[in-house]
Amino acid sequence: MGKTQVFTTAQLEQSPIPEKEVHLVEGKHIQNKSGLRRVLICVHEDGTDDALDFYLDKIRNQSDQVLLLTVLPTSVYHPTPLLQYDPAEDLRLLRRMRKVKLEQLRAEAARVRAKGLMEPMIHLAHGEPGMVAYSVVDSYYPADLVVLNQRNLGIYQAQPWANGMHSNLVLAFSTCPVLIVR
Repeated sequence: MGKTQVFTTAQLEQSPIPEKEVHLVEGKHIQNKSGLRRVLICVHEDGTDDALDFYLDKIRNQSDQVLLLTVLPTSVYHPTPLLQYDPAEDLRLLRRMRKVKLEQLRAEAARVRAKGLMEPMIHLAHGEPGMVAYSVVDSYYPADLVVLNQRNLGIYQAQPWANGMHSNLVLAFSTCPVLIVR
């Protein structure tokens, strides 16, 4: 397995996150066995879980191993001329965000277990969502299926280049089937 790429060079230089904190993984990684389908489900950082809902309601299989992936930003600060960047405060806020999101992912994992599926893995990372999802599938967790939802980008949704940008990146480069929930 190769190392999962998460940041662009510019992000790495600006991010206060120590390299050892870029990825947080919980759960047991099961090697691919005959009849086992490994499913990567992308859960948005904002708590939107349409992809997980769709998977659990429509396409789950008792022999699936699920990996719940959430990608958080590399920085919560958006410096302006009036706001000086404080890396220590940025790191504190990112760690707090990660702690809250980890608890949410654990609750989502309980939903998966409640449906009778094996213990899901949790992967929490920092970076660009499309790039991280693709990299995780490509090098860390070779999935048989990726399930994600197309994100509403608010003011950018009218821009053709922005609509579904992350899901399109995963779709374009994934080596396994990708299911995009709308």
